[in-house]
Amino acid sequence: MQTLLRSSLLLAAALSPVAKGEKLLMSKSLNTCQEESGFSASLFDVIYTPENNSARINLDALSTIQGKVVIDLAVSVYGYPVFSTVIDPCKAQKEVKLEGLCPMVPGPIKSPFALTVPADTAKQIPGIAYTIPDLDAKVRVLVNLTSTAESIACVEASISNGKTVDLPGVKAATVAIAGLAQIASVVLGALGHSNAAAHVASNSLSLFGYFQAVAIVGLTGVRLPPIVEAWTMNFQWSMGIIRGVHTQDFLTWYQRSTGGTPAKILSSLSNLSVQVAKRSLETASDVVRSPMVPRTPVPAPAAVTSISSTAGLFRRGNIMTGSGSYVVYGLQRVAFKSKIETTNLFMTGLIFFCSLMAAAAFIVMVSKGICELCAKKKWCGKFSSFRHDWLTILKGSLAKVALVLFPQITIL
Repeated sequence: MQTLLRSSLLLAAALSPVAKGEKLLMSKSLNTCQEESGFSASLFDVIYTPENNSARINLDALSTIQGKVVIDLAVSVYGYPVFSTVIDPCKAQKEVKLEGLCPMVPGPIKSPFALTVPADTAKQIPGIAYTIPDLDAKVRVLVNLTSTAESIACVEASISNGKTVDLPGVKAATVAIAGLAQIASVVLGALGHSNAAAHVASNSLSLFGYFQAVAIVGLTGVRLPPIVEAWTMNFQWSMGIIRGVHTQDFLTWYQRSTGGTPAKILSSLSNLSVQVAKRSLETASDVVRSPMVPRTPVPAPAAVTSISSTAGLFRRGNIMTGSGSYVVYGLQRVAFKSKIETTNLFMTGLIFFCSLMAAAAFIVMVSKGICELCAKKKWCGKFSSFRHDWLTILKGSLAKVALVLFPQITIL
């Protein structure tokens, strides 16, 4: 069983290209890394393309700073600094348009601009940074006053190259293996080979339990390496986290119709950044001082940096930073990466549970009907044991499904 699982996963990973397209480094998440910052951004996008040695930055921020500033920009990969530069917005006005940065004035700032990366600096970026999946890198931007060199703002964003080990092929392979094992045990039992069916069922349940164990690791609100976090996404289907477009629309409508307040993270991605907590982020000590965080999205203190590690007990909820962006971790992180609104997560798992229970009962009863028809027509008489014990098999199947999905219901 282990050899089959290993071979199937390797084949699925080989047949599923990790990513296609040009080489690039990009960021779509934001993290404030300084307390009492006079500059906060709700949207911060960075895209660097080595083919033309340019970096495009899209900034949507709110500033309370007045005066001339200097921007320090640094990029690091796995803790190794690969690029750093100092930008004087006033001097850069001749080459790029930096509205609202020379001098900085209080108010909103929306300034998409491009930077040219020197060829010597670009050569320092290792080639593996463009190919390794789930890159662990970050870009940090410091805003300093020109007159006093005082740091008045800090923004840190994680970097990705667009490649990941979260592959549809691996998900399909694991689903096929688990499903075929269950079907084999049912067929063997129906043929009267109860001993063989019990062994196959036991091994298949152990395999499914392993899938769930990997998925549960990804659901925990602890710091994980990005590549580990992405790999656990391949097994989240075993916890019932499966996105269906119509299902999500129905769940959102159901919450609104019953007086609830559904989350709107996915619909606000064009205006707000969502920080996916991972190991490269720092502890949000100001948040964990509170023993509880409400279930619904609420503003957090402006000093919040991340929820990558915790020191207290939390209720699930979307954390909104002082700048208006969101921080997701644990269950919310998996829901966001699965493109499921966090308030729909439990009902999504519950629908999966009920669907499997109904499917198991339906399959057993349909099989009973087919066997009775075959026996009446004298087409086949090999399923006599199933015909007589079908009710026991039905109860056992329902009990097995409930047992297998018990971790899902208790966690979600």
